Amino acid sequence: MEQGFRTGLEVMVERLSHRSISTGSGSLDALIGGVEPGGFHLFYGARGSGVDHLLHTLLVNSLEDSGRTVYLNCGNYKREKTILDLRLLTRLMKARGMDPIRSLGRILVIPAFSREQQMEAVRKAGVLVERMEDVRLVVVHNIAGLFSRELAGPEDGRIPLLQRVVWEASRACRVKGVALAATCRPRRTVGVEAPVPEGGRYLEHVAGIMVYLGRRGDRRYASLVKHPWRPPARISYCFDDGGGDGLGRITRSFRRQFEEELRELEASYVKGLRDVKLQEAFDGLVEVWGSEQGAMSVSHVPTVLDLMQLTAILDNRKRINELAARLEEIRVRLEEMAGPDSEHGG
Repeated sequence: MEQGFRTGLEVMVERLSHRSISTGSGSLDALIGGVEPGGFHLFYGARGSGVDHLLHTLLVNSLEDSGRTVYLNCGNYKREKTILDLRLLTRLMKARGMDPIRSLGRILVIPAFSREQQMEAVRKAGVLVERMEDVRLVVVHNIAGLFSRELAGPEDGRIPLLQRVVWEASRACRVKGVALAATCRPRRTVGVEAPVPEGGRYLEHVAGIMVYLGRRGDRRYASLVKHPWRPPARISYCFDDGGGDGLGRITRSFRRQFEEELRELEASYVKGLRDVKLQEAFDGLVEVWGSEQGAMSVSHVPTVLDLMQLTAILDNRKRINELAARLEEIRVRLEEMAGPDSEHGG
């Protein structure tokens, strides 16, 4: 088959016909044009810069219109834990009117804790992208972390392996027109406005769009380091959903989330209850929830409401056990009062 050429106008029209995935920040979207299908986008920054909050937002936004996302979690627990924050994900989903249970089921997670596992994870991701027509985004969390100098031995071939990982991931997404977004940390360069990312020159070469996210005090900024046609630029930004502190952690404390959920239930649910005894039962649960906030705050259950429901179920079980114990005590007492002749009708 003869391979033809495409004009720049044809490429531009094709790009405009595909809807990009929002970063969750209007300023960031204006800077890079959103996360486009078939493109390789590299976002990098230190702790607290907003990189991981951006990743969570992309995961949620890619699920719109019944889309799917393939998420590669790459990390070495001896150096730095790389985790998904389920509470942040479910909060973002609820803010967009999504059902968290169904939406979480459309995120396909592939973990990797060694270089060999990361190679296999990329291969599996490529298979999923090829076979599933509804995959909109592939996310590689901490793409260069397992290939850092701190984990490398002398002449261990880490850079060629990383090159294979990057090439395989970008090729699979490019062929199917699926957006690829990767995150990593910057190299430790003091006094540089936009330091280079981990992973060597090859990662910088293959990525089509590179954005460095930084933070000074309470202000976050984004530097566009590389783009096919946009000049380098720097902006201040914030997330339209209220932000996060950058490592997938929520700035709002659990206590604040609990109080907000409680106020919402009291305003929209409890007032609608017609049975007064049910309203009284709810007041009793409020006391239980308040006394068990410590246990709920350290749990990995996705949503605050789920934790409240679980605690209510446990409280019901406790009360059932107490009633059963009292009934058993009453039965024993009745048998003692009846005496040994009661069985013979004496």
